[in-house]
Amino acid sequence: MEILLREQMGEKIDSSCEECRRFLRSMRFFYRLVKALTRKKPFESDETEAIASRWMSLKTSAYVRGVYNVFDGIARFGFPLPIATGAPLEVVWEITGMCNLHCPYCFARDGRGVYGMSTEECLKLIDQLSEANVVAVSLSGGEPLLRKDFFSIAEHATEKGLYISMATNGTLIDRETSRRLKEIGVSYVEISLDNPVKEVHEKIRGLGSFNKAVNAAKYCVEAGIPLVGFGTTLSARNKDVRGVLDFAKNVGVNQVVFLNFIPTRGAVNDVNFDMDPMEREEVLKEISRCQEAYVSCFRRITALQSTYMARIAHEMTGKSKNFRLRQIGFSDLSAPKAHRLANIVGGCGAGRTYAAIASNGDIMPCVFLPIKLGNVKRDSFIDVWRSSPVLKQMRDRGNWKGLCRTCDYRIVCGGCRARSYAYLGDFLAPDPGCKLNAGLFYRLKEKHA
Repeated sequence: MEILLREQMGEKIDSSCEECRRFLRSMRFFYRLVKALTRKKPFESDETEAIASRWMSLKTSAYVRGVYNVFDGIARFGFPLPIATGAPLEVVWEITGMCNLHCPYCFARDGRGVYGMSTEECLKLIDQLSEANVVAVSLSGGEPLLRKDFFSIAEHATEKGLYISMATNGTLIDRETSRRLKEIGVSYVEISLDNPVKEVHEKIRGLGSFNKAVNAAKYCVEAGIPLVGFGTTLSARNKDVRGVLDFAKNVGVNQVVFLNFIPTRGAVNDVNFDMDPMEREEVLKEISRCQEAYVSCFRRITALQSTYMARIAHEMTGKSKNFRLRQIGFSDLSAPKAHRLANIVGGCGAGRTYAAIASNGDIMPCVFLPIKLGNVKRDSFIDVWRSSPVLKQMRDRGNWKGLCRTCDYRIVCGGCRARSYAYLGDFLAPDPGCKLNAGLFYRLKEKHA
């Protein structure tokens, strides 16, 4: 990476190492690609400092880490579509299995440990992730604030240059806590809000949880945390998209994330919460329509674990020339070459750009996909990421089975591997959550009934 930076700043580079030359060729190619897609030079700057100082000032930048990981992924894994990065762009880390709520659909009820890892082990893991050039770490649980050492872990991570977010039920956040989160550099706080109606929310999460979650959001906004959002789990029993958005607008948060229930891990017996494919299709279309209607209210509205959005956006755009889906995740679909970018980024990122770590240290492709790849107490995280046989299978969509292998949207979508695994015990199987596999879903649901 430093060699590329030096080259872009005008230094002539002459490497006698074939591996270095091959890596540099890959990085040059992607440097040109980034400029073409974003119209921005990855290292654009007016600074004239010495190369060493320039590199030191940039190397902890989330943007530079992300670009580096793309380069590194191409050098290590080639350039299949969609690409895999040299290290995850994001790691979701369940730092504890403890929680003060008992939501009936929560996947974290799988007995992987209460603390699981000591403070010292957690700090060493942060060092590992930073050295591997991971861009972002989301601290989750359980309820992460139940760890007495939460602030020590989070502060160490921000000091190491990681973009830190957290997922919380909000019940433990008061004004002082929100100010402290801001002070140590937490960039995004996502607070669970399952329904804008207090009685409905508390039927799911417990008495007293609604007002605490709403107040937590207000405190975080007041403290000046850059991104504050509600996370809403959509299910067969909870689908009020516009109600959540209207409520979020009034509270003043700047992001809403709609989570998609998957019957996995501790929620494996709760299949009745799962929407059928046609219900999910209509809910995702509603989210797409709302992105247009609420564009001035939020920085982002997105639906995680809903890889079908690219197909839905294409179908909806085809039916109405005036319809324009503004974003899928971080991708601005109004950009001229967004379709090309979508093919590179490619839907579900499990095992390609994203990984998860359980509270006991188990490394998994995704929090919803409980396949143990290794354990950070014994294994190098980055070595597992680069050499896991399971991840090698996941990164090649030629391995997919059934309609997911032949579908026209297999590159920009890829289906949900976690739902395939939850229902069929095979992460390469067709995704039963997609409307194109609706018949498969109904047959499987009968078996689980």
